[in-house]
Order: sequence, then structure tokens, then C-alpha cells
Amino acid sequence: MKKGEKSYHLGSLFEREEVLDSTPEFEETEIQEPEEPDSAPTVSPENDPEETRHVKDKPEKKWYECIPTIDASGGLKNSGSEESFLMVLQIYTESGRERDEELSGYYEQEDWENYKIKVHALKSSSRLAGAMEIGDEAEKLEMAAKDGDIDYIREHHMPMMEKFRALQNTLSVKYGKEAGSEESNLTMNGAGSDEAEGEPEDKRPLADEYLMEGVYEMLREGATDENESLIADSFAEMAAYRIPSEESGLMEELRRSFEAGEYAGMIALLDKNGK
Repeated sequence: MKKGEKSYHLGSLFEREEVLDSTPEFEETEIQEPEEPDSAPTVSPENDPEETRHVKDKPEKKWYECIPTIDASGGLKNSGSEESFLMVLQIYTESGRERDEELSGYYEQEDWENYKIKVHALKSSSRLAGAMEIGDEAEKLEMAAKDGDIDYIREHHMPMMEKFRALQNTLSVKYGKEAGSEESNLTMNGAGSDEAEGEPEDKRPLADEYLMEGVYEMLREGATDENESLIADSFAEMAAYRIPSEESGLMEELRRSFEAGEYAGMIALLDKNGK
């Protein structure tokens, strides 16, 4: 682990809880007044069946709710369901090393144009995974790259990357062993083992409005600058997600225009659809 990195190891979280639970409570000696003969017996919470029932009924925290840098409620809302959210976390983990290497490489090379593209992708994927703080910091770095504020990037790049790497270390406890496996790759490509009506079930998470808004923004910028790399990367980023039905037609038209080299046509499509 590199200097400055933190790992929110899940095992350590649970071990710490067990230690705290086993610590004996400090007993205070009190002077008690003698009870009156007719006083009603006091029922403690431990002996109250109703109270005990409520304690037992309290749901246990899910493992992802124990990670401080994950906003589980936000991630579940963005993903639409727990199944999709878990898939997003898996994709986020498995693509983490590649994202880190690409972003760090462009930072070291001072290639701010490609840095902007990759930090935008990190922003979108982090927010979808519930890593809102990392997503917000990535957005500020993206804006700085657009504005040419290199001093801001140099000051804030490493602190953001340290948080990202610490989260990746934590998530690897759950998903690290699956990364790169055949089963994992099938899942990421939407071809799981379950089949319905003879067709493979697409288990990729559904792209939410924030992700779609971001990809349209990058496609517009790429078409305006005739930046083939930016457009290709934007389409590649979306391959890990299901496109909402109401957006799939437009995305397909944009893809065809790009393949034909019709950048003006892409801009016209985005304008026509208010994107």
C-alpha cells in the first residue's frame, strides 16, 4: 500500500465491533432507597419481551453500508435496485486498476486533454457506485482541465487518487478474487448463466440520467472538436451499462454518424433531441 492510502478493510470493521461489544460495562455503586411494599416491579429492557423482539427485528447492516466513502442510499437510488448496485460496484472495482493507470499516466505526461476525458469517466462511474465525494472531486478536476487551471489539478489530483485507491482496496476484499475471471467477464458483458426464452439475461446496470447526461456532453464536445478518441472512449464507457429504452435509438444514431465521420450530423442529432 502506498503512503497516504487508507483501507477500509471490512474484516477489521466487524472485528472492532466484536471487541467493543465484549467490553464489560463499568458498574457504579448507588445508594438505593428501600422499595415500598406496594410498588410495582420495574421491567428492564433486557427482560421486556416486546423490547427484545424489536432488537431482534432490527435489520443488520449490509457490507457496503459499512464503507464510509460509499453513500449506499445514493448508489441504490442511482442504480435502481440492489442487484444493479452490486453489479455497479463490481464493475467499478474490476475497472479500477485500468482507470488508475490511465489517469495517472496522462497526469504524469501532462496530457490535460486526455486527462479531462478520463477524469470525467471516473466522475460518472464513482457517482453511479455511490462514491459521491470522489465523484465531486473528479468533477472539479474535470472543470479545472477544461479551464486550463493546471495549478488546481496539481494540488488536488493526488488527494483524490488516494481516496479512490483506498476505496478500491476496500472493495477488493469483496470483488478482488472475481476480477478477470471468466464468470466475472461474462457478467460484465451482460451474458450471465441465467437464460430466459433462450436469450441471455442482460445483467448490466441501467445507465441513469446523470451518466447519460455526461456521455451526451462528451459526445457533443468530441463532435465539435472532431476528437475521435474522445467519442470512442465515450461509447466504450457505456458498453458496461444498459442504455434506457428511451435513449437507445438516439445512441444508435449517434454511433452510426460517428462511424460515418459525420460530426456535424452528431451535433444536429444532439440539438434535435435537446441533449
